[in-house]
Amino acid sequence: MTQLSPNTMPYQQMMHKVGQLIASINSSVLPSKEQIAEQYIKILNEIKAEIGGPMSDYDPFIKGESPRSEKFNKFFVDYAHDVSILSKQIDYLNAKTIDIFNLFSKEIEGEKRFSERIASKCKVLQMYSRSPSDDIVYIGDSFENDDLFDYTKMRKDTNPLVRNGFVSFPIESSKRWTINNIEVVSGNGFIGNSHQAVKSNNEDNTSSYKYVFQDSKTLNNLRSIGDSNPLSYFEYESISVDKSSSKPVWTTPPQENEFKYLRSEMNSSNANQSNLIDWSSHPEEEALELRLSLSSSSPQLANSIDITPYFGSSKYVEVVEVVVFSKGGSSENVLKNTIYIGSSLIPLNLELAQNYFYNKATVKFDEREVVKIEILFRQPSHSNIEIKHVYWKPSSLNSGNPFGGLTRFNPDALSRDIYETIRYNKYELIPTMSNPTKYKTNTQNINTVNVTLKKKPTSLKAYFITAYVVSDSETPTYSTLYFNNWITRQDSDFDDKREAQFRTDIEKDEDSYITKNYDSIEAAQEDYQDLFAKYVTDTPFVTDDGLTVLEISIIEDSFVPTEKEISYRVTVEQDEEIYNAKRWAIGLRDIDVYREVYQDEMEIVSFPFKFDYPVESVMLDLEASIQQAFASKTIIESYISVDQGSNWIEISPVQLDFTGIPEVLFFNQSILDEYRLSGASYLSYPLIPKEVKDVTVKIVAKKNSSYNFSPYIYSYKVIAKVKRS
Repeated sequence: MTQLSPNTMPYQQMMHKVGQLIASINSSVLPSKEQIAEQYIKILNEIKAEIGGPMSDYDPFIKGESPRSEKFNKFFVDYAHDVSILSKQIDYLNAKTIDIFNLFSKEIEGEKRFSERIASKCKVLQMYSRSPSDDIVYIGDSFENDDLFDYTKMRKDTNPLVRNGFVSFPIESSKRWTINNIEVVSGNGFIGNSHQAVKSNNEDNTSSYKYVFQDSKTLNNLRSIGDSNPLSYFEYESISVDKSSSKPVWTTPPQENEFKYLRSEMNSSNANQSNLIDWSSHPEEEALELRLSLSSSSPQLANSIDITPYFGSSKYVEVVEVVVFSKGGSSENVLKNTIYIGSSLIPLNLELAQNYFYNKATVKFDEREVVKIEILFRQPSHSNIEIKHVYWKPSSLNSGNPFGGLTRFNPDALSRDIYETIRYNKYELIPTMSNPTKYKTNTQNINTVNVTLKKKPTSLKAYFITAYVVSDSETPTYSTLYFNNWITRQDSDFDDKREAQFRTDIEKDEDSYITKNYDSIEAAQEDYQDLFAKYVTDTPFVTDDGLTVLEISIIEDSFVPTEKEISYRVTVEQDEEIYNAKRWAIGLRDIDVYREVYQDEMEIVSFPFKFDYPVESVMLDLEASIQQAFASKTIIESYISVDQGSNWIEISPVQLDFTGIPEVLFFNQSILDEYRLSGASYLSYPLIPKEVKDVTVKIVAKKNSSYNFSPYIYSYKVIAKVKRS
């Protein structure tokens, strides 16, 4: 905060100068505007040059000048004014000094009292810390239920509301906030439980796996969160699959696309790899997060949210933020700390204990007109599960194509040494994010996929039978003929006669030989022997064309054929396999938003807590919260009774500052006054029993009836020191 300067002299001097100007104007000493402006400029120059110094000018008489009273009077008037300003400054500094002294004295006294308060608490703590551990007994109530309430001693219509581990004012009326729309704002998982499977035994003593979602039709429906139906729930999941754990072990590797979803807005005909989302590889070090939005079509008053998770295989879920959007456009995270909602009565560890709720959490906030609520959930832990994975394999109808006999439909697994082109729609059999169980509800699905293949060009090698011939003419011509086939003719006697046909060259098309050829020399032996016997063994044979066969031989030839693209219509059918996986899950059974109207008072009276040994002293630890805006409008009082409620002794919880109400009660202790602790009360017989062996607790809370709110008391704990004989 900016502090005023203790030097007020410049302000007094400026006020004097301005006052002189105003007086001159009012007395018509300065009749014209020009004179006023001239005097104003003169004053500004004087302030600039002389401010902070004396305002009077020493103007001595010049030798020979006649003494004038006007000159004397002006000097003494200015001098008197300087003295007056200095006097005021001295008075102000004196007052300022006294004020600062008083301020410091007050602060010193406050610090002294605070130090005494700390010293008193330290003495109490030292007293307890020096005691053997079996001398200190802790008893109390965490308000999981009302088992410790003695309703016979509680005033009518002041019974508190016990809910989810705290108590509040009783509720006069409650109205549900209407949820018109629920949507996922952001998250790193997927809606539903689309993969988890459980093993069950069949009537014929066999076993099979069944999807979890088959027994619950609502777990992928966001509306399940707001339907207040205890039988319906919603799940959000992420999964990390161990792909080396398949049962049965695959022989054809799976496609990576088998473990992906297609974005809901895409279709397989115009999709590409960037439109796929991997559902099987959640990083183990990363928690699952889900931000949900609940909105209403019109603003409604609300001040309470109930969150009921569905735990399934998870033990707890974290609620990180609850952001409430008000009618005017403002928003507030009403959750001060992360809370944990678990399925166990006892928190899993101490870290969770401070903000732990069993089974259901209630979040309270200042009443306001609410249009939307966003809740951020977090799940850092996973469970080990088994998933049932659907994949496709070629059916028995594919015997005439390269996919016949394969155990899995994966064209990309075909040898790239053989095929240079493998083209098909990779996205045709991938489910979308909005319908991840598309192929899992009916396991008899059959589909067809068009696959285009083109082999790599490879050298084609073959063997041919040749006949080396010479023409029967005056100028012989030698040439080579290529055996093509055998033909049968009838001679003049109508007897069948077997003859060979030859080609003058090796003929071929784009991808194969036309001329008769053989895969190996062995394969050509039969025709070779027949040809050799017919044309060479006996006498050289002269053909019809007048050619004489001189020699029969086998030769090798090769060429690179031109491969063509071939399209196959592959019929595929479903099959299933089991994998081990890790699953992160956020399950929600219900989220309810209310406007609750509270009564103005509540009272808690416990049953007497019994002790085996006499109680020497007690302290009270009270954990409660009050909205800051209403702290001054709330009173919480706590009392102890050692005679089963006949008389009550007020006690201040140890968390509060000392206000004159004792925070330690000593019973039947003979201690001199000079050794007694401040902040403690010493009570003796006959005000209390000679031997205190039971303690009853009473807590009373009240509020201003003009406001609708409630304090929340989470627990109390009586810390008793007992005297063991």
